[in-house]
Amino acid sequence: MTRGAPAFAATASTLAQFFKFGVHCAAIETSPVQLLYRPGGPERPRDRLLSDTGVRTLLRERKRIFARAPRTAATVRLALMTACRRGEFTQAKWQDIDLSRKTPTWRIPAENSKNASECINPLVQEAVDEFKSLKEYGGRSSWAFPADAGEGPLDPKLLTRSIARHLVLLKDAGVAPFTLHDLRRTVRTGLARLRVPPHIAEAVLNHRAAGIIAVYDRYSYVDEKREALTKWAAHLATLDAA
Repeated sequence: MTRGAPAFAATASTLAQFFKFGVHCAAIETSPVQLLYRPGGPERPRDRLLSDTGVRTLLRERKRIFARAPRTAATVRLALMTACRRGEFTQAKWQDIDLSRKTPTWRIPAENSKNASECINPLVQEAVDEFKSLKEYGGRSSWAFPADAGEGPLDPKLLTRSIARHLVLLKDAGVAPFTLHDLRRTVRTGLARLRVPPHIAEAVLNHRAAGIIAVYDRYSYVDEKREALTKWAAHLATLDAA
């Protein structure tokens, strides 16, 4: 099975920590797993992304596929329209989402951002529509993705599990298995194909610039990101209409 290596790697790591503690406490002299190697060599980065055909099918069939999980259907479209991370979705509060202006935005506070920097995400109309549907779903909660029980936000792992539970329906519809992070990669690749400058595409994904650029370039690129995402949304609309 393809999942054997990752599972074994996790077990090996746990055993190594266990026996290291034993050595530290003088319960044993040496670790019996100290020469145990991780299987398969170094981990390879994921490279999965959806083709235009896969994206078209997903956009057309998502409400049917996720008929019992409307929040997941909304998240999938939001991920394609914003390229945001699952944790950024589930930590989103309505106080940071402005849908009322002609130029709607979603502010991700530094504490919710992977790179610890505040990010202002421009929202195209398709993203606004999905946030409005989430507002109806969540009722009076201050969270865009409220937990099903309690007052806090949804556990981001539940979004991943929801997509995983629908893999059979996705496959039957002709959509290859994917995660929300794969949709980020799909957007980034699509922006490159649309000739969006790399630094703007990276800003859309809220990736921090490297080296000295990160120190001196504090510009938010909100207008440029909006232009890029509007171009991408137009491309997706063309796919959906084809």
